[in-house]
Amino acid sequence: VQISNVKWIIPHQANLRILQQMAKRLNVPFEKVYVTIEKYGNISSATVPIALDEAVRNGSIQKGDLIILNGFGGGLTWGSSLIRW
Repeated sequence: VQISNVKWIIPHQANLRILQQMAKRLNVPFEKVYVTIEKYGNISSATVPIALDEAVRNGSIQKGDLIILNGFGGGLTWGSSLIRW
């Protein structure tokens, strides 16, 4: 799968600078990063599922879209998944 085939990247919403740097280092247009930090702040482990729910409810995610979900936490724990909606 090429990154160009991915509709959205829905990351843990730690802070906006981290999200911008992630997109820059991955050479991904920032428009592909679904951002909710300005609405909800950093709400820990709930940031990814809340952003996913919002994107589905507002129509940003459609059937068949490829989406990357990634989260991280204390102790350098992390997890990622690529899903087809």
